[in-house]
Order: sequence, then structure tokens, then C-alpha cells
Amino acid sequence: MDSTNARFQSSPRDNQKFNQEIDMGNEQEFEYSNKGGRKEDDDFDQMAGILQDIVIDPVFEGKLEDFLEDHCGLFEEGKEKNHEQNEVYKEFQDVIGGYIEEKVLEYKSVMTTQQFMGMIDERNEEVDPLLLDLLLTFTDFQYFKEHMLAFKKRQADALEKDLTELMVSGAKKELHLEKEKKKKEIDEDKENKGKENFEKKTNIEKGISHDTQKKGQTKSSTETLLQQKQNIIS
Repeated sequence: MDSTNARFQSSPRDNQKFNQEIDMGNEQEFEYSNKGGRKEDDDFDQMAGILQDIVIDPVFEGKLEDFLEDHCGLFEEGKEKNHEQNEVYKEFQDVIGGYIEEKVLEYKSVMTTQQFMGMIDERNEEVDPLLLDLLLTFTDFQYFKEHMLAFKKRQADALEKDLTELMVSGAKKELHLEKEKKKKEIDEDKENKGKENFEKKTNIEKGISHDTQKKGQTKSSTETLLQQKQNIIS
């Protein structure tokens, strides 16, 4: 067993007990207090609080997410553990578990992580279920694999959501462009009809003007002839 795994190793009870007792839907906020209890209780609460602070830190969350994203593609539902997955698990214990251990040392806790994990199976109800679930990934490969598969599914769901939104956005954009095209065609049709009506009106006015001018010329010619006739008679 490597040193990181040893640090996180719980007491020799069956981890299946945790599987049955953890309510993963419980999002209750846990508060750890070291006031007025036995020293063992105070130390346990202090260590639980330290671990809680570490795992909710954005730096840790980023490291964990990067690791899961880089390796989740190796895991599939229903397949047995292979050598490559085992190597990834060891790396997870070294990199992620090692980071937690380094941060624990900075807090100068009186309790070690190994001591905490040795007590946790009897006191799991005193620990945030999400923290407990994460800690178990360092001692139980199946828990680790479930984390990987859950992360992989979230990625697939997020990608599907993005594609759906992209398709909806594209359809809306296409519909908008189609409406704009129709509006433009209607405006152009109105403009063309307006030009045609204007030309018709102009032509009619020109025709009336031409007829009036022609009638005026005819009247003038008639009057001239009558005048000439009158002059001859005279």
C-alpha cells in the first residue's frame, strides 16, 4: 500500500456500511464545534472542520475537477478494473490525497488523517455526507469509479444541453432571418407598386395634358379659319 493510501486508510471494517448509511441527497450544512466536549470529540470535530475547509476551497475544487476531466474517459459502466484504471487510481491518491495531506499539515491539527479515518466509520453521521463520500474515494476503488462515472455523465449532459441550446439558438436565428427576408420582400413589393402607380398617374396626367393641348390647337386652328373666311366675305 502506498503512503497516501495508508494515510487515508480507515479501520478494518467493511466500507459497505458507509454505502448503506450515507444519504447522498442530504445537503444539510454541518457545523463542527470543539466546545465543551471530550478531547477525542474536540479533536475529531476539529479535523472534520479542517477537511471541510480544504475540500470546499476553489483551489482544491479546481484540482479535483481537472483530474476527473483528464481521466474520466477511461471508465465505463459495468467493466472490470484494468491496469490503466488502477494506475489512475494510484495517481489520484498521490496527487489529490497528497494535496489534502499537505493542507492538513498547514493547519497543525493534533489528529492525523489516518486517525480521523479510523474513527469515521463509527461517527459518519457527524460528518458532512459529501465530505465523507469524497474521503471514501481514497480507500475504495468502487467509490472512486462512481465519482468518475458521475463526472463523465455530467460532462455528457452539459454537452448535450449546449448542443440543444445551440440548435434552438440557430433555429431562432434562422427564423429571424426568414422574417427579415419576408419583410424586405414586402417592402420592396410596396416600393415597386408605388413606383408603378406613380408612373401610371404621371402618364395619365401627361395624356390629359396632351389632349388639352391638342384641343387647344384644334380650337385655335378653327378660329383662324373662321377669321379668314370672315375676311374674305368682307
